[in-house]
Amino acid sequence: MSRTSQIVGVGVLVLIAGLFSLWQWYEYQADVSAAKEVLRSHAEGLFRAVVGAIRSHRRLGAFFDQQIQIILDELITSQDVLTVQIASSDKTTLFVAGADESVPILDGERLTPEGYVYSGSFQLTPLSSAGPPGGARGYGWGRWSRGNFPDAEKSPFASGGTFFATLVLDRSAFDAHARRAATARVGFCVTGWTALFLLALTFLSGVRAVRAEHS
Repeated sequence: MSRTSQIVGVGVLVLIAGLFSLWQWYEYQADVSAAKEVLRSHAEGLFRAVVGAIRSHRRLGAFFDQQIQIILDELITSQDVLTVQIASSDKTTLFVAGADESVPILDGERLTPEGYVYSGSFQLTPLSSAGPPGGARGYGWGRWSRGNFPDAEKSPFASGGTFFATLVLDRSAFDAHARRAATARVGFCVTGWTALFLLALTFLSGVRAVRAEHS
């Protein structure tokens, strides 16, 4: 077998090794994306729960403002929730629970050294001082229509507008999953490279054997 054929054979093995490594890299990215999707789904569920609570109970005015702080404090007792923050349209913090240092307010998600940040805006329509249409019940069980609901006007949610809700989740489980995925993919690559290396040695040994036989 000529030297050119040997070079071609080794080149093919190197190409196979490269393609195998590329495949493992894409598989690693898929593993990381799946772990990030779990974080995103969890954060999105919490985001909807917080926004839903505000929309459903803001008619209680300042009383609800006191209660929402308790709700946020309860949320961060979960091991994976580090921070929950509610901000106004100008991104001024209205309510916060947990570690509130350097919490970015954005429309979207981001992995930061502190954790996984999920932030988004939501709209609230102004509450009418006349109460809901069609009767006295609603907006505080009729107190609104009786003119006995001064606390509602004190609530930052009563006048409606744009608000932001931001959550920071613990990323330690995500990082552990990414490390395991990286270790597994590196192990597959090493195994594959070793197999190809042994195959190359076998190929070269066979070439030498044929040459020796011809000699």
